[in-house]
Amino acid sequence: MTLSTFSIPFYLVRWYFASDKEECIMVFKHLFEPIWIGNVEIPNRICHVPTDISSAHADGSVSARDIHHHATIAKGGTGFIIVGATSPWGKTGRSTVTCIVADGDEYIQVLLV
Repeated sequence: MTLSTFSIPFYLVRWYFASDKEECIMVFKHLFEPIWIGNVEIPNRICHVPTDISSAHADGSVSARDIHHHATIAKGGTGFIIVGATSPWGKTGRSTVTCIVADGDEYIQVLLV
């Protein structure tokens, strides 16, 4: 199985989710099956793409709002969440003043939860 199985046109998924759930599962049966990416098993093929919610603390650390935002997405059934606007070098590479920074152990530890 490859990552190309993620590429289902959004308008089709939206149309089917608005109608009968069983029909949606039949048409997109692989969407709800697990997939392996390297040595990590993803529970389904629903992916949340990276978005900048601009809610980290001024020093780049994760805020309660960041945790709540991503927890809500996960509780909704999303199998794979890509956290957006995360800078690997906080001194020079931040896209916004409230994006997450991941350039030190104190920042990374919270992202692994």
